[in-house]
Amino acid sequence: MNAPHEHYQFVVQDLVEKRDELKAELDQLNRRRDVLVSEMEKLRSLIVSMQRYAALPPLGGDDPKSAYKAMSMRWACLKLLSTTPEIPFATGAIANKLFEGGFPPSVNFSSKLSAILGQMATKGEVDRADQGWKISPLGLSAWKHIEQSEKYLRRFDLPVSQVQDEDGVEASS
Repeated sequence: MNAPHEHYQFVVQDLVEKRDELKAELDQLNRRRDVLVSEMEKLRSLIVSMQRYAALPPLGGDDPKSAYKAMSMRWACLKLLSTTPEIPFATGAIANKLFEGGFPPSVNFSSKLSAILGQMATKGEVDRADQGWKISPLGLSAWKHIEQSEKYLRRFDLPVSQVQDEDGVEASS
């Protein structure tokens, strides 16, 4: 009578061992699947990004005389200050750099620039430094998101009235 019981225990033990092996194999496959899914998401993101860039006309971008064209004053300030985040720029130096980069001078330009920088400081995007203005980590993050946005990438294709952001100052044309 003891033999059938021992045989039953042997079969159960064998089944438990096989289950454990299969569970370990399944866990390994799930980990591999998770890695593949993650890699697929990265590839999808890269493909979308490449499709966006492939559709863009080669306007503006590399020409230093049009670096700040077709963007709002806030965007232009974020872009300029992000180029050297550790170096402060005086308001006058910011104005000169914007002009050199294609942002058109306008009536009360200095006042508008000061007001925009003040708004940006209130939002935490720039910090007042001894010799001028520096971009903050929040401003740097904002610029990184802006420069990858569809609106920014398509700014040369849009009418000037659409290339405006919450600062209310129209983009340079």
